[in-house]
Amino acid sequence: MNNTNYKTGDLVYVRSGTYQNNNYDGVNITIPHKENALKIVKKVDDSAKIIGAVNCLKKDYGFNTDWIGFLYSMKVNDVNLENKNCLILGAGGVARAILYSLSTSKVKGIKIEGRNNIKVKLFQDWINNLYPKNSNFEIPDLIVNLNTSGRKSAFLKIKISLEITDPADIDTINQMLPRIVDNFQVYLRELRIDDLQGSAGMYRLHEELLRRVNIAVRPAKVKDVLFKEMLVQ
Repeated sequence: MNNTNYKTGDLVYVRSGTYQNNNYDGVNITIPHKENALKIVKKVDDSAKIIGAVNCLKKDYGFNTDWIGFLYSMKVNDVNLENKNCLILGAGGVARAILYSLSTSKVKGIKIEGRNNIKVKLFQDWINNLYPKNSNFEIPDLIVNLNTSGRKSAFLKIKISLEITDPADIDTINQMLPRIVDNFQVYLRELRIDDLQGSAGMYRLHEELLRRVNIAVRPAKVKDVLFKEMLVQ
């Protein structure tokens, strides 16, 4: 590669394609020119369009690797983001790349905080436009007898809300509600009181109900099962 030094942020050099004539395979673009670089390249990767910035250019193709770098740092440090609530501190350009990373990682929720309230508000509006808030579908209260193996009877009362990513799926879920309720009741009646003890018991209950509801409503998709109230007596 040619080691000629150019002024930092010389986007005219990028725009003209001069780097290609000097045997460069591409260029790396950094602050504060990533957003401007997006405007001058001929072809843009989908992730760069969403993030709103280009930090790498190969020939006339622009793309963004910031979000890939964030995911790689999570991977090498054994951080599993799935079903986690995530907090982003700051509302700058890098925050957009991190948000895009999180959106590909099946996180449960994303919140942003920063010192500049105006920038935080603009960023939150950007998040909401890209990723509309989930809708909730309320399941009628379920009351079932638990499996006591002939001993003193016990019952479970539980209130459940289904978290839906695509509001269009609500109609399908509403149509399949009798099947959902039946699937839940069949499973719950087989449970013993001991099965509901501790965090491990609650985790198994959550995962099984989520699995069953997604089988029942397929091809619609339920993102999560939320326990609003649960009483064992």
